[in-house]
Amino acid sequence: MIRTRLTEKFDIEHPILLALGNGKVLSMKGAGELNEKMRALGFTVYDPDMSMFTLGGGGVHCLCQALCRDPL
Repeated sequence: MIRTRLTEKFDIEHPILLALGNGKVLSMKGAGELNEKMRALGFTVYDPDMSMFTLGGGGVHCLCQALCRDPL
């Protein structure tokens, strides 16, 4: 687990990103420290501004339905 601070108000210790496969993850713009750590590990990080969707808590993982992927 990578520990980081989402904002100065919240200390996040649970998943706030979504693995997309092939070294790509969907995160949030507000998770700058986590995003930089993931990039440093070689991941491609997509980080749109999700602040209007996450005002009640949670993250992009909580906002997603299951992804159906084609077999490799």
